Amino acid sequence: MLEIRTFGGFSLWKDGEAIQDLGSRKAEAILVYVAVTGQAQPRSVMAALLWPENSETHALTSLRVALTALRRALGEYLDITRDAVGIKPGALIYLDVSALEEKLMSEQVEQALEIYQGDFLAGFNLRDSLEFEDWRRLQAEHLRQLLTRGLHTSIRDAIDTEEHQKGLFLVQRLIALDPLDEWAHRQCMLLYVLDGQRGLSLE
Repeated sequence: MLEIRTFGGFSLWKDGEAIQDLGSRKAEAILVYVAVTGQAQPRSVMAALLWPENSETHALTSLRVALTALRRALGEYLDITRDAVGIKPGALIYLDVSALEEKLMSEQVEQALEIYQGDFLAGFNLRDSLEFEDWRRLQAEHLRQLLTRGLHTSIRDAIDTEEHQKGLFLVQRLIALDPLDEWAHRQCMLLYVLDGQRGLSLE
């Protein structure tokens, strides 16, 4: 199994062993992009995305070098053709982004929190590929908002069902995720009161 982990940074595991080097940061970016988008990407699109300042010929050459490294390391998981690159159909892959979305869809917010170890691709910078950087930032914000909405719903449910300790745990995680969320701070004070910790609600 290939494990692609993107929360809090990038890490890659194959059959339980960490893969430290795919040859370049852009090879890693190719893998993440096709895995997260869930569809094969034309070579021309990937070349323009990751080597925007190069001529098309040089960009495609650079892409070919990166794909050679990917094929060597992960050929059984990738479908690399003359025209496109994508995840091989039926390949056994764990992607933490997909796992998070599945947990949130089934309202398993505490399990989603275990998956979310920080922002999407935190610290993963491609300064010469601004379009990729824009995609990374938008993806990070989207996933953070998904988790935030899930936490809002679960906190309301915890208050309704009088699960105050669970509510406090969730609201504290929400505040850590978004310290400026005024609603979260109000619910935190309410939950301290409901849990008999009125003194803490005033801190």
